[in-house]
Formats: sequence, C-alpha cells, structure tokens
Amino acid sequence: MTPQDALRQIWTDAGCDEAALERIALEGDDPILPSTYRVGAAALVTIGASALAAAELARSRNGRAQTVAVDVRSAAAAFRRER
Repeated sequence: MTPQDALRQIWTDAGCDEAALERIALEGDDPILPSTYRVGAAALVTIGASALAAAELARSRNGRAQTVAVDVRSAAAAFRRER
C-alpha cells in the first residue's frame, strides 16, 4: 500500500471529505531509516493526515482552502527525534 492509499483509507474511514485529499502532497517513500518497519511512510501519513485535518478546520472557520505538503525525510526525522 502506498502512502497515498494509506492516507486515503485513514481519511475516508474517519468520515472526512474525500475532496480535501486533492489539497495534500506526500513526497517520497521508504526506505528512509534502517528498519524493518516502514517508519518513513508511517510518519508521512500520520503527519499528513493531522496537517490536512488542521487545514480543513481552518477552512471551515475562514473559508480559505490551504494546501499541505509533507516530505518523508522531514516526517521521519520528526519521528526519530521523539525517541
């Protein structure tokens, strides 16, 4: 499953508007970190989903749509720093 597919699954399972997925760009994929797990993809999807949710909340308040871009290297670095 690609990060885009995973994000779509999470987003629609949460009951969010699928049209919002046009406003997010997920850049890159694993492997990023030396791990048997897809840490980069997990970071990319979870940070992307939360950022898009924040953008949609802001849109509901001010009416302006925002685009979201998440880079896998930055996302993985943020997850790695949480150790």
